[in-house]
Amino acid sequence: MSEVIAFDTHRFVKNLTAGGFTEAQAEALAREQVHLFNSSLATKADIRGTKADILATKADIRRAKADLEAKIETVKAGLEVKIETVRASIETARVDLSRWMLAGWVAQTGLIATIFWYFFSGLPGG
Repeated sequence: MSEVIAFDTHRFVKNLTAGGFTEAQAEALAREQVHLFNSSLATKADIRGTKADILATKADIRRAKADLEAKIETVKAGLEVKIETVRASIETARVDLSRWMLAGWVAQTGLIATIFWYFFSGLPGG
């Protein structure tokens, strides 16, 4: 594994030995520090890969959004057709009901007129 960042291990060891660490302890700490840097820091290649992943995800989201919008428009159009069909059915039912009510009113009026004529036509003076 190559070093990810520039880390002066010689200076690190010198500072630790000046502070009271043995040279073996300081070198062990320097090795672990380099290992820590190499294993946990992102490289430019890592960042480029992550950026590419983010761009691909954005593209996927845009495609999914476009697909969803198209599906919504299809459903909306279908619902509008169904709503118009229901409105037409309601209008037809309203017209039919009006015709039946008018026919019933005419028949009822005729019946009442006939009853009056039948019962009151034989009255004196009539």
